[in-house]
Amino acid sequence: ELNVPIDLKGDVEEAKRIILDVADGHEQILKDPAPAVNLVEFEESRLLLQSWIWVANHDIGNRVRIRDEFATAVKNRFDEEGIDIPYPRRRISTDPEMNVGK
Repeated sequence: ELNVPIDLKGDVEEAKRIILDVADGHEQILKDPAPAVNLVEFEESRLLLQSWIWVANHDIGNRVRIRDEFATAVKNRFDEEGIDIPYPRRRISTDPEMNVGK
């Protein structure tokens, strides 16, 4: 499982296509069961896609390495294709009647 955030105005279908394309291009990610990706959350400053991949060798070291390769490849493809991974946004306001600093 890999959670992948994209900008609220991001192209969800294009991001899904990229994630599946990256999975399809990795020789150690299984074709059956097929990789999957779904939009699972509308968050404050992003949309969250959740992807699932399966590998034949369940050795923990192998799974960690493949997940790292997959995540890195997704990030690189997002950069190439202009899909933004957003920073958290916060709005800070002060109440002038709180007399801050007095």
